[in-house]
Amino acid sequence: MFMHRFFYSLLLSLSGFLAQSQTYQGPVPAPGSGYGSWGTNEVAVASFPSPLFTGKNVTVFYPKNATAPRPTIFFSHGFGGNQFEFYEVLLRFFASKGYVAVFSPYQTTGASLTDRYNTLWEGFRAAAAAYPQLIDTSRVGFAGHSFGGGASFEMAQRAIVERGWGKNGKFIAPYAPWYLLEISQSELENFPSDTKLLMQVYETDNINDHRIAIDAFENIGIPNSEKDFVLVKADRVAAYDYEAGHNVPTSFGVYDAHDSYVVFRLTEALADYTFTGNATAKNIALGNGSAAQVTLPNPLKPLQVSDQPIATEPETFYQYPCSGFANPRRSYCRQLTTGTSDFLESDIEIFPNPAKDQIRIAGMDVQNMHVQIINLRGEVLLQQALQNTQTVKIATLPRGLYIMRLIDLKREGVVTKKLVVQ
Repeated sequence: MFMHRFFYSLLLSLSGFLAQSQTYQGPVPAPGSGYGSWGTNEVAVASFPSPLFTGKNVTVFYPKNATAPRPTIFFSHGFGGNQFEFYEVLLRFFASKGYVAVFSPYQTTGASLTDRYNTLWEGFRAAAAAYPQLIDTSRVGFAGHSFGGGASFEMAQRAIVERGWGKNGKFIAPYAPWYLLEISQSELENFPSDTKLLMQVYETDNINDHRIAIDAFENIGIPNSEKDFVLVKADRVAAYDYEAGHNVPTSFGVYDAHDSYVVFRLTEALADYTFTGNATAKNIALGNGSAAQVTLPNPLKPLQVSDQPIATEPETFYQYPCSGFANPRRSYCRQLTTGTSDFLESDIEIFPNPAKDQIRIAGMDVQNMHVQIINLRGEVLLQQALQNTQTVKIATLPRGLYIMRLIDLKREGVVTKKLVVQ
């Protein structure tokens, strides 16, 4: 549920790195104008004690020159990311563009799932009550990452349906959502149809099963004209890895083209379309695969957009599969699940291991099998269809530790093994 840049972020903070520096990484520059570019508003920050999380504050980012209530984005963080610094660049970006952004922390330990949802919601509700001069509850968006992405649906349900927020515009923007809790199938199906939905998942994210996002996307009562499902592709440009992993959009002050062109640009366009009806903004945020929506700066791979998304990896690829026991909506995953293999990790042997020139795979039928060897940065360095051989040549691989992924293409099962190359 959490994010892989945690330890990297911690190191940055310990070395005195300031999130406010908005450090940009990678060879593809940030947008210089338009959606996704930094706004001209000076950003101010206010905070107050969380109603249900002792020792933590709810934080509000807003345009310093605001003279009237502004459209507001309520942001639900990933599990364990209850410091706003993990998402500060994104929150400051929203405020720089004229919106208010509210960050409500919830507990990592010592609380039930329901407690966490209640803590999130009470923080949002209290912010709206404390800052009516800043927060326009008639124009609202609910964005969230991972655990918070799944929570954004219930937060929107409580605000929009139960309290009447969003009368002049409302949207949901989940990033790599975890399981949806609290909200029922009936509530999803009957969700206000004038809500906008922009769902984002990331190609190399092996934490949250994309079927979780697909289930929510397909079952919510929003017409296809007002929702899109976006898959962000991993890429490598000039020796820089655009990972498209679970760390998007948490950046702790460090961000790149995936943050600026995918998360910042599309979410800003979604907000503009939602609150003003701007047709250009809709073509970017909910363009149904339009060139304006999917095209990223050359040579980055374009986005994949669909109203009928399909999971590209088997459930066994993910730490949290859609049909996992903790998912209260696991029964809705059955039509999205392609099955699992009946071979077990204990049935498979790789030898020699450590190895130098080649390895042999034993204990399995090689028919319909595919092998990938992946380094610790998630890059696939070698892949091979086994067909009639159980031997894989690895002489071209540098010394080090790798992950070998064995994929049953017919039954769509996956087993992973550690491999040491001498």
